[in-house]
Amino acid sequence: MYGLREIGEPARKALITSWVPEAARARGIGLYWGVRSAATCWASLVGALVWHRLGPEALCYLAFGFGCAGAAVFYLSRPRPRSELAAVATRRAP
Repeated sequence: MYGLREIGEPARKALITSWVPEAARARGIGLYWGVRSAATCWASLVGALVWHRLGPEALCYLAFGFGCAGAAVFYLSRPRPRSELAAVATRRAP
C-alpha cells in the first residue's frame, strides 16, 4: 500500500517547494511532513473508536462523507482556466 502512495511523491514535493521561499525550502518540507504526520496519526484512533462504538457501517459512511467533502473542497478551490471563466460569465448574461 505504501508503495502506491509514493507514486505522487515527487509532484507533491515540487508543489510544496514552489510555495516556500528558497531559503526555507528544507524547513517547509519538514513542516509539511510534521503537520501531515500529526494529523494522520489520530485517524486510526478515531477510526477504531467509531468502529467500536458505532460499528463498521458508520465508519464507512463517515469515510464516504469525508471523501466527498475533500473532493468538493478540492474542486471548488482549484484554479480555473480563463476559458472556463469566460464560458460561465456568458451563460449568466441574459
